[in-house]
Amino acid sequence: MPDRIGSYEVVGRLAVGGEGGEVWLAKSVAGQPVAIQKMPAAARGSLARHPNLVEVREVVRHEGARYRIMEYLEGENLAGFIRRLIKKRERISVGLAAHMIAEVCDGIHAAHVAGELHRAVSPETVFITYGGDIKVLELGTAIEDPDSLYRSPEQVAGQPLGRQSDVYAIALVLYELTTLRRVFGDASQRADEIPAPSTQTDSYPPQLDAICMQALALDPAQRFRSALEMREALLTTARTLDSSGDPTQSLASKLMRLFGERIATKRALLDRVKVGVPIGDVVTAEADEEVEVPVISRDAVDEELAVAKPWPRAQPPSLSLRNTGATGATGDIGDTGEVVAVGAPAPTPAPTPTPLAKRGFRWGVLLLFLVAIVGGGAAGAWLRLYGLPF
Repeated sequence: MPDRIGSYEVVGRLAVGGEGGEVWLAKSVAGQPVAIQKMPAAARGSLARHPNLVEVREVVRHEGARYRIMEYLEGENLAGFIRRLIKKRERISVGLAAHMIAEVCDGIHAAHVAGELHRAVSPETVFITYGGDIKVLELGTAIEDPDSLYRSPEQVAGQPLGRQSDVYAIALVLYELTTLRRVFGDASQRADEIPAPSTQTDSYPPQLDAICMQALALDPAQRFRSALEMREALLTTARTLDSSGDPTQSLASKLMRLFGERIATKRALLDRVKVGVPIGDVVTAEADEEVEVPVISRDAVDEELAVAKPWPRAQPPSLSLRNTGATGATGDIGDTGEVVAVGAPAPTPAPTPTPLAKRGFRWGVLLLFLVAIVGGGAAGAWLRLYGLPF
């Protein structure tokens, strides 16, 4: 690990990196944290700028190599997020998942408009900040990996690529996020027909099923024409599937509950970086690396993974807050951050008055009428004229 790169002091290794190589944590002269990644010799870099793309602040040369100086992101990549969901036996709502992948589509579309293809979209190159924002990584630096499980059929065949190739990879990520299953286990399965996501888990919404399968069409011409077109379909579906409020806040709340211990450790580390105190060991780049993501079943649904089901459609707010995969003795925190009871008995409703109870009340009123009639002239006459039913 180098001590310095340009004017930046390197303080630790953040990640081994994707196809672009290692990523280091460094600090500027002003003490602000940044991420630095060595660029492969063949990488051209990227000119695309978008809120859903990691911000590249500058490219510096050091000892004959080029390095990207990027914003430091506090969060987890999507691969670790999926593994944590599997480990905790939880899911996120399908509406929230549709929103997340729509954000990926937005970033990829910005790259396409700038004349660039990503070529390596995968759960490892999608990042979720602890604030609930989605960022696409490795744009302009990713080198195509022949062993990647997220390559399009045309990539595998060595054919020319277009925007629909990235759309196909995005659909593989959508499939994995919503079923917690990987579509391909190895390259030999590439020729297999892909079963619809609805075959992998109960209550999968038909509209999301259709979006995923269209984007996974073998013929690129049958897929969405662009990532933007896929995004619009996902957003329309997300609005009909989820009623839990701001999806960014819902995702941030989910991350806080799933990764609370890592969030605290990382923020303590950043505090040390800013004041110049030695940081010691950097937090492990990826969570739950020991957890294996299972491959989809091409025969039947695995009941073990079908236990926690996403909501199939929009639910009343009180229902959409509940995390369908969470368990607890007294309560849990839903995707919006609100504490909801899990496994607690429902409150007993107030008893509905029976006909006999109503009749008893009316005979009591009649008795008062009689007393009033006997005891006073005007009052008794008025009550008789009022004629209250009984």
